[in-house]
Amino acid sequence: MGLKFAILPDWHMQRVAKMAEFTRHVTKPNDRVAQIGDNDSGRFFKFGGEACLDHSGLLGAIAGVFGDLSFATTTETRIIRELVAGTQVSGYGENTAEGRFIEPPLEKQDWWETTETIITPPDKLVLENLDAVAYPDFGLYIWRSDRFFLSVRCGPVGQNGNGGHAHNDQLAIELNIDGEDWIVDPGSYLYTPSTDKRDAYRSVHAHAAPKLGNKEPSRLDLGLFRLQDNARARCLSFTEDTFEGVHEGYGEPLYRRVEITDGQIRIIDGVTSHQATPQPVTVASAAELKELWSLDVAFSPGYGTVED
Repeated sequence: MGLKFAILPDWHMQRVAKMAEFTRHVTKPNDRVAQIGDNDSGRFFKFGGEACLDHSGLLGAIAGVFGDLSFATTTETRIIRELVAGTQVSGYGENTAEGRFIEPPLEKQDWWETTETIITPPDKLVLENLDAVAYPDFGLYIWRSDRFFLSVRCGPVGQNGNGGHAHNDQLAIELNIDGEDWIVDPGSYLYTPSTDKRDAYRSVHAHAAPKLGNKEPSRLDLGLFRLQDNARARCLSFTEDTFEGVHEGYGEPLYRRVEITDGQIRIIDGVTSHQATPQPVTVASAAELKELWSLDVAFSPGYGTVED
């Protein structure tokens, strides 16, 4: 393996490499990572200004160990290279997340569309040559390139079902085009200083997720650090241009399908209980999309901070 670590076996270094791959995959064209659930950044001692969503330093440090500059090249890269005396770990393993498709079930459930949103990017070429990335155990499905990022949240709430740092974000999307956030997860903002703010940022109404009136898919009144997995979200299929998932947080199956086709992004929600004839709504800008989905919670890039 090259460099020998007295207390760090090969499997540990493989996990470090996979950590870097995940971080790279959730980094958007604006060099910020997508937020899923809580983000308090884990910093107890803060020595200077923070850019909590910029993880290039982490990627750069790992690049210094593995010698793979596709991660990043930063000051941390040079520091780590010096610390390891020029010896580098090679062969960090396969990237198993890319091209990890999920085949649709053999017996497909029929459901009826209730809403359809069509997103038309200013430049249709931005939808070409996308990498499809799946993390089903975590619950995140991504299409990405240097210019484009679209993710769908669909999976476990963590902590063996306790969901202490989870939000009501099942089937929510995040979209960034050419560095502009069209739809963004708002983050966490606060924990115990304000229970109202805590719940506002955990609420489904703070996320670009399917909604049913004022209902929440999972209860918010069980404690600030508990969110039961009532939704039981699961991915039904994921390909190079399509996602379909379902959750049951509203007492009946609620479906969302995302399609990237013909220079557009189509987001279709539906149910099995009744048939409807939705009128598709087309948007061509970030402002139009945010207004359509009534997402007005202030964006929090790190614990205790918000941006205008």
